Amino acid sequence: ALYYIGEIYSKQNKYEKAITCFEESYKLNKQVNSNILSASILNHLGRIYAAQKNNDIAIIHSREALKIAKKVGAKAEIKDAFQNLYEVYLSIKKTDSALCYLREWVAVKDSMFNENKYKQIDQLRANYAI
Repeated sequence: ALYYIGEIYSKQNKYEKAITCFEESYKLNKQVNSNILSASILNHLGRIYAAQKNNDIAIIHSREALKIAKKVGAKAEIKDAFQNLYEVYLSIKKTDSALCYLREWVAVKDSMFNENKYKQIDQLRANYAI
């Protein structure tokens, strides 16, 4: 529940309340050890800190999210972490790093899109198979 409350606060730009919810959710999640949820929480925290221009902490959270997401192959979280890192580095004018993360973000996003399209095509084939 704290995760979703944090999302609502984040969308309302109530960042301090969102941070509190996400940090508490992260602590509770450590007990059940869901790596995908941990990566998602860290990505949310990265976005919030970036919105607050607290770029160093945003980078730390986004890199940790990326590390966890890669470990478990969570493509959506990998994509989000690359996007976070791209946006932060772009905002602080570190264009070489921004470009590197942009390339990674686009590659993962395209890969996910292609996988989805292949699944849709396979489903259509199955639906119309004689």
